[in-house]
Amino acid sequence: MDQKVTSDVLCAVTECVIAFLGDNLDKEFTKNDIRFSNYAQTLTTESFNKPNLKDANSEYDKFFAQPLKTLAYSKVLIETKRGNTNVYKVKRFDILEFISLRERNALNFLEIYLSKVILESGFQNIFNNFSLVSG
Repeated sequence: MDQKVTSDVLCAVTECVIAFLGDNLDKEFTKNDIRFSNYAQTLTTESFNKPNLKDANSEYDKFFAQPLKTLAYSKVLIETKRGNTNVYKVKRFDILEFISLRERNALNFLEIYLSKVILESGFQNIFNNFSLVSG
């Protein structure tokens, strides 16, 4: 998780993954498969007013990588390492599709996922105390 994993970006990346998969839900893919797909090129330039994918190499590195990592950590995707490359496969298409349908769904997913991470990490009391002090 980092600053690139916002609801709008997560929604867009999941939409790109689904477009890349087409009818083959068992297809494996990498960050670059998604990043350099025609669908991703159109979506990122039109929806995010970002430069062409081929013209802005470093700008897109985390844009695709971090949402895919988040989806892997949350068990929506399965991630395996092949050399230095992370390879992904869909584990929960239903959740992937839900996230891709609208930004609000992606926000709901992030809220549930982050709440679970905070709870399971043992940091819930820290957040609760922070809320009491700052509120």
